Amino acid sequence: MDSYQKRHKHEIMKNITELDEASEVRDLTQEEWEERYNLERELLKLLADEEIQWQRKGGEKWLLEGDMNTSYFHKRANGRKRKMHIAALE
Repeated sequence: MDSYQKRHKHEIMKNITELDEASEVRDLTQEEWEERYNLERELLKLLADEEIQWQRKGGEKWLLEGDMNTSYFHKRANGRKRKMHIAALE
């Protein structure tokens, strides 16, 4: 997430908080409620985009490096293969 998106997300959350605090003191107008719901929808979209970005980044790492057990299981499989190959040659 770049700095613009981060600042935009914080600005949206700040505006939502201000509207929520105002709603505790007085009744919000129809326009203020619409603004609050629009801000909330925009925030949810940003969070969904951020989640997708992290999933992609995590998926790339997993494809390149594998999980923590990958090297162990590869060594086990290769060792078993070598053992079976030697036994077959005898």
